Amino acid sequence: LFDVRRLNVALSRAKHKVIVVASTQVLDYIASDAGIQAQSQSWKNYRQQWCTEVLWEGIYQGHWVSVRGRKK
Repeated sequence: LFDVRRLNVALSRAKHKVIVVASTQVLDYIASDAGIQAQSQSWKNYRQQWCTEVLWEGIYQGHWVSVRGRKK
């Protein structure tokens, strides 16, 4: 999940748009293992750079959902 190579492949293969569905608990995770912590930083950087605006928030099928991204 936190392998920076997989993130790189996923993001670099996109032709028009990248949609990432992830729990904030996963993105906010602070690992005790130094290797995993370094790799998870890539996801934190991605979110900080590209998920700057709330596009939609609400209840979906009984769960609170927040859709974040960047408008053109």
